[in-house]
Amino acid sequence: MQDYPSINQLRRNVANKKLNLIFAIPENSRKEANAAYVQLVGQIEGSSHGTLSSNCSNIVDIIKDNYQVTSHSLLRCVVYKCVRDVH
Repeated sequence: MQDYPSINQLRRNVANKKLNLIFAIPENSRKEANAAYVQLVGQIEGSSHGTLSSNCSNIVDIIKDNYQVTSHSLLRCVVYKCVRDVH
């Protein structure tokens, strides 16, 4: 039994289930912890990060920002596929 999933388990589940994984990093976290999450984002496709305020009041903004980036990426993929299929 393990407490936390491995990076490979996260990567596999995010890809298989087409998830968007958001790491909300507390603004008062140590630089090392922040750097670790940023590194994870680089290793897990479909993941992103945001800085969470001390009272967590910006969690909705972090989710909205991620959604906007994701929806724009999805729109670009759909448009590219449509254009490619037409030609």
